Amino acid sequence: MEIKVVVELGTTTLDILRSIFQPTILEVEAPKRKSNAKVEAKPVEVPELQGPAVTVEILRKTVGDKTRNKPELKPVIKEILGRYGAPNITELAEEHYAAVLKEVEAI
Repeated sequence: MEIKVVVELGTTTLDILRSIFQPTILEVEAPKRKSNAKVEAKPVEVPELQGPAVTVEILRKTVGDKTRNKPELKPVIKEILGRYGAPNITELAEEHYAAVLKEVEAI
């Protein structure tokens, strides 16, 4: 297969591209000139930013730090987890991570 490109004086880049890709029917729009029309900026709603999501790793680290310093808190933490229907952190539903973390940090 041989590709031959012939460029004549006065041809634009768009014309050259059309001549090259004509067999594949490539449609390229010519760039539009900027007008003097003003564009009105519209306000955009920005969702309210929340703190970082509580992950199981964050919860485990917090619980570990609490119980490492005060082992007597283990039964208290078990009771908190039990109120959320979990015998341990692994079984705790993700939607309860933030609430449990808040309670554990408060003790």
